[in-house]
Amino acid sequence: DVNVSELTVLAGRDTEVEIDATAIVPASLRGRVLLDGAVPMSARAVVSGEHLTFGQFVPDAAGVFEASGLLPGTYRAWLVVGDFQAGEGDHIAADDTFTLAAGEQLARDFAFTRRR
Repeated sequence: DVNVSELTVLAGRDTEVEIDATAIVPASLRGRVLLDGAVPMSARAVVSGEHLTFGQFVPDAAGVFEASGLLPGTYRAWLVVGDFQAGEGDHIAADDTFTLAAGEQLARDFAFTRRR
């Protein structure tokens, strides 16, 4: 949250305001995705928070993706797999959530299991 102290604005006068926005400095995530223990051949990574969804990020040949500009908060990673020309693909949620602090640069693995 950004805290702004109470201030009075008078007509015809300039008012200076100092805002400490360090609490909302964007964070970044470098993730590696595995599906059933292997790098997925065709997939997209998605990161969703309480009210926002970021993605779809295309993992490289090692399963690594990067997401930047994420607001501090708690997120869940998703993997979208399938034939993207035929439809939206299957959405698989990570079992756990992760929390990003302001300005944090988090690196972690995400292991997904396809449940049939």
